[in-house]
Amino acid sequence: LTGLVCGKDAIALSGVTSPMFYAAKRFNPKEFPQEIYHETEGYIWYRKQDIVDFFAKHPARRYGSKYNG
Repeated sequence: LTGLVCGKDAIALSGVTSPMFYAAKRFNPKEFPQEIYHETEGYIWYRKQDIVDFFAKHPARRYGSKYNG
């Protein structure tokens, strides 16, 4: 499983919060990195480079009055 990450490691690698990670997965299903391996215990594995590339291409946006001035 070299070069693969799962769960919290994938979220940490992406540089976004957990809710943002899962929102990206939900709202960008065609572009989000594909699952490489899905274990019966619920662990989902992704390629490290796919996660890095996706979040470099789609950086997190910040919304709200705090960020909009």
